[in-house]
Amino acid sequence: MISEAAERLAKKLPAALRDDADMAFLRDVCPAEQITLVHLIHRRQHFESQSKDYEFSRLSMQEHWAAGAKDVESTFRHRDWQKQTKKAGIQVFDLTAKANAKPDMRKERA
Repeated sequence: MISEAAERLAKKLPAALRDDADMAFLRDVCPAEQITLVHLIHRRQHFESQSKDYEFSRLSMQEHWAAGAKDVESTFRHRDWQKQTKKAGIQVFDLTAKANAKPDMRKERA
């Protein structure tokens, strides 16, 4: 990962440059610990219009919350989540993208 690359680079530098401000910056912005991010994105359903951005009726919100709960459950059951490797750096998972994909209307018409 990036933090490992920064440390390898630091070892190659002459001693006078190892404490350089730019090297210190790279070490600070590249975490050595593991960070795992999970994307939980409310994607528009095939029957929804752009009104999902401003329509907040009780029924709509209950449907959105239920969809979010389903996405969390399916993410935790997903093979890629369960078999993730523990390593330094940042891992990002978006495991519901295909499950929530909008059907291609052109294929339905054909």
